[in-house]
Amino acid sequence: MPVELEPAPLTHGPRVAVSGVMELNFALFTVECLTRPPRYGAYPCAPWAQSALTSDPGTLNRVAAFWGDGHAEWAESLILAHRGGMLLDESPDAFLENLDRLIMLTPDVPPLPSESPEVRDLLVARIARLRDSQDLRRQYAGLLRDVWNLVEPGWRKEGLPGARQRAARLEQQLAGGADVRTLLPGHHFVMRERHAAEFRAAEERGEAVLVPLAVSGAGVAYFVLPGIAIVAFGPESGAGSAKHRASMERAAARFKVLSDATRLAILDQVSYDDHTITDLARSLEVSQPTVSVHMKALREAGLVEAHREDGRTTYRAAPARTREYVNEALEELGR
Repeated sequence: MPVELEPAPLTHGPRVAVSGVMELNFALFTVECLTRPPRYGAYPCAPWAQSALTSDPGTLNRVAAFWGDGHAEWAESLILAHRGGMLLDESPDAFLENLDRLIMLTPDVPPLPSESPEVRDLLVARIARLRDSQDLRRQYAGLLRDVWNLVEPGWRKEGLPGARQRAARLEQQLAGGADVRTLLPGHHFVMRERHAAEFRAAEERGEAVLVPLAVSGAGVAYFVLPGIAIVAFGPESGAGSAKHRASMERAAARFKVLSDATRLAILDQVSYDDHTITDLARSLEVSQPTVSVHMKALREAGLVEAHREDGRTTYRAAPARTREYVNEALEELGR
């Protein structure tokens, strides 16, 4: 199949497109997240996509080990697809078939206004490595094809129909005069002050493209290349703020249990030996009712267990459970 050397110019906007390369890009990012916890955590991709990706641990390990530069996003694939005019193709098949030639046709990485200089330098290095090694190009092409083969059946059955429906709805809303910002989740990158002016300028030039995704679930993306500003978001991204708020409330509730000095002192005491309420009141020089109130909070959080011994109730905590409790709160923040 011939390769189009330059992407077709956009003459109006914002426009809407379903992009198979963007879906593949999110599948790769999802694998990185699945294989590199706790730094990234479990990425909230579509359940069918996660099920497909985790069905082949060997491919997951190959993705995780391929670049070795610590960067979880595979944005070089977007640069290569853009070079061949294939970034907005509904299917990534043509991109995958022409990948070797696209790599050799991409001697320079263009300016990337949406990315930091460090990320651009990293992408420059990745593409240079691909150009310099035929074996690496072969491995790269095979890996991308293997990842796509995992998600493609579910994407065609569940993801693609939904993405098409959302694309049609977005087109209707834009045709009706809707402001593009009202169609995006409030936490999207283009809503931030850092990108707002840049995106507004791209919109005025007719370069803004809305890409409804399927694989990404609650994910969003913003990637700017010459002549195009990709604004992508998954079907669950609109619920992102509500889910984030709920996650922060769960974290806050956990930290609240540990926010009182007396409660922490009680937890410390019962972590190395059993104590009764009387023992704790005497040791900490507080009243028994005060100890009882704090003990109730610790027990409800699952941090302390009560035991009957010789007609007395003693309390005991497991340090491992306390560490687990704190880690669970930190994981909520990480989400």
